[in-house]
Amino acid sequence: TYKNFPKDSLVTTLFEEQVLLNKNNIALISDNCKITYKDLNQKANVFADFLLKKGVNPGEKVIVGLDRSYDYIVAIIAILKVGGIYIPINHNLPSERIELIIKDSQSKILISKSTLINSQLSVEHIVLYDTLSLKEDISNNFNKQQSSLDPVYIIYTSGSTGVPKGVSVSHRAVNRTIRNTNYINITSQDRISLVCDLSFDVSMFEIWGALLNGAALVIFTKDEIIDYYKLSSKLAKYR
Repeated sequence: TYKNFPKDSLVTTLFEEQVLLNKNNIALISDNCKITYKDLNQKANVFADFLLKKGVNPGEKVIVGLDRSYDYIVAIIAILKVGGIYIPINHNLPSERIELIIKDSQSKILISKSTLINSQLSVEHIVLYDTLSLKEDISNNFNKQQSSLDPVYIIYTSGSTGVPKGVSVSHRAVNRTIRNTNYINITSQDRISLVCDLSFDVSMFEIWGALLNGAALVIFTKDEIIDYYKLSSKLAKYR
């Protein structure tokens, strides 16, 4: 059962290695943009600097209620760059369920957009990504004093048999799942589709499977996923 994978590395360290190796390769593809590894890293550094100034410290839990989008990827990378832990939620959940997650996780910050989230939630700070004006140019990465056993994210169960529970997933666990595995070989020439609900754990394989191996992540909208013809067309278009 043993494999030689980077068990002592952080997810952000492995991502930043891919930035150096594949800086001009396309990291993200959506219908309205393509962005390279270098530019994605730079955008995430800018947002990470903003989060630091907001008081996001190592170990801080940050709820992310965004759609599958370029913004979501920037946000979660930025959270990890400052040592935070992200909690993805489906913004379409009832406010009562989102409140439960806020209280259970003791998160002080929620990142979303003005069109997606109820601004009356009891979280201390709601950061509306679409209202920010972040123009600084920050190319330097952040120094992280963390262990690979620290959490990358917390996923909440559906709660179908009771109260939803937060399940913590470490840097080491993410790395074991998608680096030097015995079931798939992902290279910088590959493209991976982001189709899962972001609050479903398989989406983490899609995201980090691409970004920790230098591959391109192709973002699909809800309309494209539920319509067979749109889905097959986009799969063919982006290979």
